[in-house]
This record gives sequence, structure tokens and C-alpha cells, in this order.
Amino acid sequence: LSIRRQRQMCIRDRYKVPIRKGDTVIAHAEIVKVRGNKIFIWVKTLREGKEVFRAKFIVVSLDQ
Repeated sequence: LSIRRQRQMCIRDRYKVPIRKGDTVIAHAEIVKVRGNKIFIWVKTLREGKEVFRAKFIVVSLDQ
């Protein structure tokens, strides 16, 4: 994303299993849709190859 004024909002999140301090987690983000000044992003977080957290975000450009 280019540097500009943006607002980020998490519209849905879900913890699937607990994680603990010291766990190594890897987040994978994917842009799934762009509509006007809104970018829809899915984020999946994995620990040892298994999904532990999932969220959907909308990033909105405030410049338009």
C-alpha cells in the first residue's frame, strides 16, 4: 500500500486455539478484493502449520 492516510478496521476475528507466550506464529495476509477506496484483506495466523487465528480487515483510504 502506498503511504497515505488510511483507516483500518477489523470486521471479524476468530481465535481457533489458544497460543502462549513464546509460541512462534506466522501470519499470512491476502488482499481478496478492492472496491473503490476500500481494500478487503484476510489474515490467517499459523502455529506449527495449524491455523490458530483468522481475521478479516477493511483498509480505507481517507484521501479520496
